[in-house]
Amino acid sequence: MSKTHWAKQCYYIFIPIFPTASLLIEGFRDKNFLTDFVTKRYDKEISPKLLEYVENEMDNFVIKNNESLIKNVEFKVSLSNDVVCKTWGSLLLKNGSEYQFPLTMNTDNHDEMREILINKYSFLNDQPIPYKIINQCLISENGKRFCIQREILKSHSGLYLCFPSFIWLGLSSSFYGGCSFLFPLIGIPLGCILAASGTLFLYPFLFNIYKEQEEVNFDNTIFNEDDMYKQGAKDYFKSCKTICNIVGKENYGIKNSLLLDKRIANLKKLLAESRVQKKKNVIIK
Repeated sequence: MSKTHWAKQCYYIFIPIFPTASLLIEGFRDKNFLTDFVTKRYDKEISPKLLEYVENEMDNFVIKNNESLIKNVEFKVSLSNDVVCKTWGSLLLKNGSEYQFPLTMNTDNHDEMREILINKYSFLNDQPIPYKIINQCLISENGKRFCIQREILKSHSGLYLCFPSFIWLGLSSSFYGGCSFLFPLIGIPLGCILAASGTLFLYPFLFNIYKEQEEVNFDNTIFNEDDMYKQGAKDYFKSCKTICNIVGKENYGIKNSLLLDKRIANLKKLLAESRVQKKKNVIIK
């Protein structure tokens, strides 16, 4: 096998490597080293209240969407020490999904919330946090229901799961096609390295743009279902913003903080538009 052929073969493996890994992790979430490393489940018992909210919101989703496909599927609920909710898997890959919620959604207790924050952000151990501030970190029932309904919606979105893989395939193929014109000048191995580098550099940028827009779209879809979810979103965002202010954007995560601000701005815009529309309706009457 020639050196040139070897370089091309390596790139042919590089192109599908991300979609393949995504399918394996998203589609088959059995407990093993790889899935544990990626999903980072937190080994703690889920509160009966949180499980009850999940069951109720699942029933609401079925009633609203007349989903007969999810009667015989298994949904998992797990906890993480992250600050955001996540959904692993899709019904397109396997009969079931895993909803992963932050530890902050697993409690309604002031002292337990403080302990959760200190365990995650150890520097808070030496800083007194007022009772009122900790209470603002607690997520209301409506806030939890809002988060749960969003994750259920995500698990039924094949596009949300698969589109990042399409971005990767499109970028890696396009860069390879473009760099192939440079093969006679710089050689195939260097051209393949250049194509791979371009893919790895540009993919996170495009993925973040897509993710931010989809998160806002999921919010809007849930808002249109019931005003209760709008109130839940306000409560949830208030909790997240309070935690972000306590620990700082760097510790909360710059990306998480920017996305939170974008979602809050979107909610404020929708609420303002709703108030204007109500005033118009009153004037017309």
